[in-house]
Amino acid sequence: MNPDLIEYGPDFYDQTFEDEGRWRNPYWQLSWYGSWAVIGDRVMNSASPRVLDMGCGAGHLACLLLERGVEHYTGFDFSSNRLEQARLLVPGFRFELADAYKTDLFDTVDYNIVTCTEFLEHLDGDLEILQRIKSGTRVLGTVPNYDATAHLRYFHNAGEVEARYAHLFAQVGVSQIRNTSGSIEWLIDGVLL
Repeated sequence: MNPDLIEYGPDFYDQTFEDEGRWRNPYWQLSWYGSWAVIGDRVMNSASPRVLDMGCGAGHLACLLLERGVEHYTGFDFSSNRLEQARLLVPGFRFELADAYKTDLFDTVDYNIVTCTEFLEHLDGDLEILQRIKSGTRVLGTVPNYDATAHLRYFHNAGEVEARYAHLFAQVGVSQIRNTSGSIEWLIDGVLL
């Protein structure tokens, strides 16, 4: 559905936020609730979680994490419209307007977990971005098994996900999550080399 296989810029994500009212719905009403709930459980089963959320969007995962008890959270996105919504949803968390390719947040924020839900498939440089994260950091992220506008790739099975990402991790697991819409996402849970 992305015939040119190009990365879309912040204007595209600002516009889709404005055009699609679903982004203003509570997190439990969105199709990604299943994967967010699993990630929330895994974050809360970690000792003293300090989360850096790449591509945090409109703050749905941040809201869930706050409700689960996360105290230390920084999210970033390059869509100012989505960040405005995130700041309204979770005013006590830190949200930064930043580009994953250029931000210094990987070096300046205190984190031990990075979350990235439905983010990596939108980037040409997904491998490059993962390599910007501190060694030893746990990454909890999802990638889809379906094509959609702005996706540069999607994965038919866990083996394809492992083939693309496993070499970056000291240990990694990939599991399937079926979301409320029936779509499948692959959950990546691993510790970076």
